[in-house]
Formats: sequence, structure tokens, C-alpha cells
Amino acid sequence: MKIFKIILIVLSLLLISFMLFALVASTSFKNMFYNKNDDSLIVIIRKDNSIDYTYTKNNIISKGKININHKGIVFMAEEKKVALAKYNTKGKEMIITGIFKDNKYKSAKYRQITSIFTYMKAIF
Repeated sequence: MKIFKIILIVLSLLLISFMLFALVASTSFKNMFYNKNDDSLIVIIRKDNSIDYTYTKNNIISKGKININHKGIVFMAEEKKVALAKYNTKGKEMIITGIFKDNKYKSAKYRQITSIFTYMKAIF
């Protein structure tokens, strides 16, 4: 009986920790976009007066700034344009054309992460 209680407590603690992780992660889903075709992830980080991004694919990380103008979302790295994106609010996706760290994209669809399962797939 004592072993059963210990197992029940351990499983409860695991469930609570998973729920806390899911809660914290879900607050940042709206700023994450995932391309399932090549397993790459773009995270948009809003700071005080600027918007930054982090592009990750196969342990390759690229960081830069984002400018928003009448043409769409412009991704900049080292003060030069690397990609241009259009955001579709109904489909919650970005269509990207450009180059991130030697990876060329032409009309690549990055879908907004909306669930913990998609998030787990993207980071692992």
C-alpha cells in the first residue's frame, strides 16, 4: 500500500510539472512559427522599441531584427535584408521568401504554433 501511495505521488508531481510547463510555453506560442517541411522554427521576440527574431534549424541559429513596412515583414541580419514575409491572419501562417543561413526559401509556409504537441515536436 505504501508503494502505491509513493507511485501516485510521483505521477501527480509529474503531471503538475507538465501542466506548469505547458502553461508557461502556451503564453509564447503566438510568437512561434514552425515549418514542418524542413523542421525549422522562427521565434519573434518583442522588446521595448524593436522586434527581434531567432531562426533555428538543425542546431543552426540565426538572429536579427524585424522591420514591418507596407510590403510585409522584413527580416534583417547584420543590417541587410535576408527575407520578406507576408502574414496571413486567417490561416495563422507566414509565407517567407529569402535566405536564412544558406537555406533558401521561396514561398515557404511557416504555421503559427498553436498546441503543446506542435511545440514539443518543434523543439525536440
